Amino acid sequence: MDSTSSFFSSSVRTDATSALNTSCRSVPTNATTSALSLSTPGSSNLGSTTISSHDVQVYNNPERHDLFETRSEKYMSVFWHNELVGITYYDLETSQLHLMLDITETDNFSICKRVLQEVQPACIIVSSKQDEQFLKALQPETIDENETIVNQSNRVQIVPSIDFALESCKRRLVSLNLPTMPENFTDIERSIFISSIVPFKCEKVIRAAGALLKFMEKKRVGVELEDMGIKVPVLSLHLFSL
Repeated sequence: MDSTSSFFSSSVRTDATSALNTSCRSVPTNATTSALSLSTPGSSNLGSTTISSHDVQVYNNPERHDLFETRSEKYMSVFWHNELVGITYYDLETSQLHLMLDITETDNFSICKRVLQEVQPACIIVSSKQDEQFLKALQPETIDENETIVNQSNRVQIVPSIDFALESCKRRLVSLNLPTMPENFTDIERSIFISSIVPFKCEKVIRAAGALLKFMEKKRVGVELEDMGIKVPVLSLHLFSL
């Protein structure tokens, strides 16, 4: 082993390890030698040897990047009946359930369209009994950057109307294990706790939220690789409005 290699082993190992830990999340073992090189100034003094940002090659894993991109997805549920609409969406990145209390919808469904524009959900679930005009409002054709017409019908998922049954949807909400809810709460206390956030008189949003929870559990949203006993995490409930 020459003097330069000896110096690297004895004097720079700590610095190199530190640089790799802070600048590179994942570097394959067989690429370590090529990933790190020493940059020496014109002086022959080895004490002036430095490791610059150009000397460390960062290994980017595209699959890991795609995983983080997926976690930014939002899943939405909409229930419209008797001119009232309730909307709920789940943010996969924050594990938060957002709810918009029942509100009167316009004839051209401007409320829903505005929420869709703001949230940009990857998936929207609706009841199989919803009106055809309402379904069309949820899947408009848009123009992309290449001025090509894009049909968004594939993001709308029609599920059985039974999934929106009011009492079942209430039970799914009440059964949520929120971090802020004491574990020793009885069913009645849990019901009071949830209704203090989402009034049960707002039946449309209750139906939308319950159906969305069932859909996500069935699809194992965000917990695909976990044991079947692990539920989709809901850390908090947030009300929103336009």
